[in-house]
Amino acid sequence: MNIKDWLQFIIDIFKIITWPAVVIFGICLFSDQIKSIMKRLIKAELPGGISIEAIPDELKKGELAKTLIENEPKKEEHKYDVIPLNAVNNRMIEVGLRPSPSGLDISYYNDLIEQDSRIALSALRIDLEIILNNLAKGFKIPIDRTLSANVTARLLLNSSAITKNQYELINSIVNVCNFAIHGGNINKEQARQVLALAPVLINDYIAWLGWGFK
Repeated sequence: MNIKDWLQFIIDIFKIITWPAVVIFGICLFSDQIKSIMKRLIKAELPGGISIEAIPDELKKGELAKTLIENEPKKEEHKYDVIPLNAVNNRMIEVGLRPSPSGLDISYYNDLIEQDSRIALSALRIDLEIILNNLAKGFKIPIDRTLSANVTARLLLNSSAITKNQYELINSIVNVCNFAIHGGNINKEQARQVLALAPVLINDYIAWLGWGFK
C-alpha cells in the first residue's frame, strides 16, 4: 500500500469516527436546549385541548370545585320532592327534556371503565352534554346544540343557571374527557377519579328536576 492509499485509508477512518463524535459533542454542548425541547414535547397538547402533564392538575381543580359545591348553602326556596334514580328519565321525558342513556346512574360508567376508560369517559361526556342542554332548555336560554360543552356551560353561568363552582367542575371533567376521547392516555385510576367528581353535579341536576318545573 503506497502513501496515497494510506492517506485515503486514514481519511476514511476519520469520516467514520467524526459523525458519532460530532453527535456526542453536540449533545453535551446543547444538553440544556435539548432538555427544554423534550419538556415542550411532553407538554404538547393533544386535540383534546389540555396537555398530558395537565391531567393531575385538572383533577385537583375538579376535586376543589366539588368540595366547594358540597359546602355551598342550599337555598331554602328550592324545596322539592326527591326523584328516585330509576324515575329520572321518566321525569325528563315528562317535562320535555332529553333522557339520559345511562339514566344518570354512576355505576353504568364504572362498569364501562373495566372495558375501556375512554369509552367510560365518552359516555360521561355525552350525559354531561345532555344535562347542559336540558338545563339551557329548562331555563329558556337559547343555545345551539352544536356548541361545545364548555361554551354551553359558560352560557349557563352567564345566565345564573349554574354556579361558578359548578362551571369550574364541569370544565375540569369535560377537559379530561376530551383528552381521553381524542386519544390521550387515561388509566383506569384517573378515569375513576373523574367519575368520582360527577355525582355532585348529577345530584344537583336531579334536584333541579324536582324544583325547576313546579
